[in-house]
Amino acid sequence: MFNQIRYVNKAALKALKSILRDKAYQASKQGDYLVLRAARNSHLYQLLHLVGFFEFHVTNTQRLIVGLHQVVAYAYWGWKAYRNGFLARRGEVEVHHIDDNPLNNHPRNLIYVSPMENCLVAQAIRSECGSRVLHGKTIPFNRQGRLVKNPTAYFVSIVKLSIERTFAALGLQVEAVNVLLELPRDFGIARVSWAPRFFVNALRKLGWQYG
Repeated sequence: MFNQIRYVNKAALKALKSILRDKAYQASKQGDYLVLRAARNSHLYQLLHLVGFFEFHVTNTQRLIVGLHQVVAYAYWGWKAYRNGFLARRGEVEVHHIDDNPLNNHPRNLIYVSPMENCLVAQAIRSECGSRVLHGKTIPFNRQGRLVKNPTAYFVSIVKLSIERTFAALGLQVEAVNVLLELPRDFGIARVSWAPRFFVNALRKLGWQYG
């Protein structure tokens, strides 16, 4: 995944952020997400090409429709990973909405995770995951676009933040550790039985004993 250092057009990146801040784009709802179509956002798409968005999101082959969350995440965080040689390949990188609200695309509510991590966080905050993850990989880079040196600790921070923000959005006060401690044992086993060892270690760091 880690390759050569890439150039990012800073002027185009600044213009892209300006469009996002001013909401000078046309978004439409598709499923639970907001999407941007090339036919309605020609200037924004020109900037996406200039800043390397489509080279980073190598899964977007048609380049006719992109998720607003993908664009925002790239404009504020992803370009740093791209500059440092990382790519978001299919089955390796996804964008997670920290407060579990797919319509909240504020930059601070978005973070890159692997599909496996996205699924495990979904189970931690709402007891479900929409897809089955076959490969237990962790996200390789953080918000600074640098290699994650301790995947377990990094994932623990994502889980805690996700639980806290999700419950706060619901008007509830709760701590991540308490949530995990209150889980029925069979429910917890069902979650981690297919997960990699690093997630078991993450649960232990959060105060939940497995096995």
